[in-house]
Amino acid sequence: MHVDCLALAPGEQDMEIVTTIVSALAAGALASMKDIGSDAVKTAYGKLKDAIIDRTGRKGAIDSLEEDPSDDRQKDVVSAAITKVGADADPEVARLTRELNELLERLTPEQQRVVGVEIVRLKGNNLNLKEIESSGDGVKVHDTDMRGDVTIENVKAGIGASKKKTE
Repeated sequence: MHVDCLALAPGEQDMEIVTTIVSALAAGALASMKDIGSDAVKTAYGKLKDAIIDRTGRKGAIDSLEEDPSDDRQKDVVSAAITKVGADADPEVARLTRELNELLERLTPEQQRVVGVEIVRLKGNNLNLKEIESSGDGVKVHDTDMRGDVTIENVKAGIGASKKKTE
């Protein structure tokens, strides 16, 4: 998705830039965590992450976002930190964000798909999975030979499945 930030009003433009930076960080964290994409994606993510940490001093916030890239609360914390120090106006941050987004856009649809648990060629007894949450497919099972109990419980899958209710 490309948004022409110059076409937005000044306040909207600033928020769109911050959102773009945080979205790139979250997508880069997910790609790195799931080992998706090339080493170039991981390298570009690492450079952007380091640049944001250097400018904000908020390593803990970035680490928390890295642990759960879908957590909107962590995204808000990182957004606030970026805005507070003006990192959204930093040309180096803009360049690193653009580079990471370009690499992420090159990922195939198969690489981009999120699966909570994928099991391939499993033989055995008593597979037990519980409380699985995924923004994509919950559980995918291929080519298995199970001779005993199989338990899969409380799967929450699809867009918004991992968002926690805050009311």
